[in-house]
Amino acid sequence: MSLQGVGAGLLAYLSGMWIWAKKKKNN
Repeated sequence: MSLQGVGAGLLAYLSGMWIWAKKKKNN
């Protein structure tokens, strides 16, 4: 796996966690 792939996956993971946390906070 390339470093670029790892970075993109990590960014997507962090974005998903942030959105999930934001949704949970609103409810």
